[in-house]
Amino acid sequence: MEVFPLLLFPPLDYLQALKKEEAPVIDLGEHFIKQTWRNRYKVLGPNKLQTMTIEVKGQKGIKTPILDIVLAQEAKLKKHIRTLDTSYNAAAFYEHYRDEMMDILHPEKEKLSQINKEGLLFLCEHFEMEAPRFSELYIEKNHEGIKADFREHSFGATHGEPYHQVYQDRHGFVPGLSGIDALFNLGNTALTLI
Repeated sequence: MEVFPLLLFPPLDYLQALKKEEAPVIDLGEHFIKQTWRNRYKVLGPNKLQTMTIEVKGQKGIKTPILDIVLAQEAKLKKHIRTLDTSYNAAAFYEHYRDEMMDILHPEKEKLSQINKEGLLFLCEHFEMEAPRFSELYIEKNHEGIKADFREHSFGATHGEPYHQVYQDRHGFVPGLSGIDALFNLGNTALTLI
């Protein structure tokens, strides 16, 4: 098995790695790590690169499995939809996927893992990838069945193959964005990127 973290709308290199591996497993039992892509994703807006963050309740030093991370009361999921509308309204395929995005980022959601899992399954479906398995139990680093462990890998750092982006004329090609960027801009032809 190959172990992956549960990321929020992961970048293309995460999806490439997930697709390449034989038996990928998403570790829902791993401890939530602050300042990581587990509750963030990158999009390109009209003025700049934006890092979108879903606010979670503070853990006060207590190690908590990502499965149990609760959204903060002030988590502004509607802000995410507004930002996506502003950033991708001119993207060729955004309108096609917008309703699904609204369902994923619905303000009634309570847990980060629910949003992340739905977002990952959304990307797997539209990139025509087999959905990974999910483990609610923490997978120890020295577990004998692990062939590769991507939980500490820095996804989004590679450049990848350039593709058309909405604001490319202003910013040039910006690598490392969420997989939703490629999907909104290219539709099903984004499959060629992974």
